[in-house]
Amino acid sequence: MALIGALLYFDRGARDGLELFGETMTRLGYAASPQRSDLEVLTVSGKLGSCVRVDGLDASLAFALARRVASGIKKPVRALTVTVVESGKSEEDFDCIVDDQELDVKGARRRGAWADDTTAEYGSDWGQLCDAKPYALVDSLLTMGAAELLGEDVELRFAPHGHLRSPAAIGAPRLDEIAKRVRVAERAQMTVVAGRPCVRVTDTGSTVTSFIDAKDVETLRAALGALLD
Repeated sequence: MALIGALLYFDRGARDGLELFGETMTRLGYAASPQRSDLEVLTVSGKLGSCVRVDGLDASLAFALARRVASGIKKPVRALTVTVVESGKSEEDFDCIVDDQELDVKGARRRGAWADDTTAEYGSDWGQLCDAKPYALVDSLLTMGAAELLGEDVELRFAPHGHLRSPAAIGAPRLDEIAKRVRVAERAQMTVVAGRPCVRVTDTGSTVTSFIDAKDVETLRAALGALLD
């Protein structure tokens, strides 16, 4: 079982970052929910900028979001991610993976120092940050990360911003996997090769082509909309 969360940081000059974050999530197929759902969104601001924290968001989607928002606000967006993996043997037996990437307006990545510094300091005993309770580690690390990015020395308090429901499953495992790849891709295109319909997904410099049945073309278009060129 994995416990996950992410933090997107916008500096003071990116005032429309939060608004564009919401628009991007809607475009990806996420919907606001009046009650606790798949993702919980929280916000916090400091003297250097603002952060959007999303509990339940995995690293691949966090970096895709950062890339899309950076392109929209014409400023780099930094994304911190936390993945806590429980072994299942005991509550105290778990590991943690943290990452820190800055995405520029063209989608290029630059690794930040927070992940390496945090792992070097706490990686031998993550439990010291959460009283050996893995469910509390995501909160502890994202709070620490936000404090560093925002230049705040005092304990931060995140403000609830709402809940988001994940896109509905298509119901066919292969099509659901294609849809997942499209949502995190730099570019996705519905096209025809040798008379056969297919989806081409480009991400981090590589392109994967998935052939589909003709009857699935409209199903994917209905599920993904403008995400497909």
